[in-house]
Amino acid sequence: MDTGSYSFFETPNLDIGTFEHDLTTIDLNEIRDQVSLIRDLSKKFNELALIKRDINDTTFLDSKSQERY
Repeated sequence: MDTGSYSFFETPNLDIGTFEHDLTTIDLNEIRDQVSLIRDLSKKFNELALIKRDINDTTFLDSKSQERY
């Protein structure tokens, strides 16, 4: 078997859902699922960061308005 490197589309052993090269087998579906999970978590993290910023902004504004009284 040729042990050279191949691009994704040139790989001779590409099968549905797996990539096999020498002793390495990669489940492409699992990689896709993991990437999707990372993207979802990243979106949630960004949403939480925005919520935290809004809370901090509101707290700051509330503390400033209370200083006036």
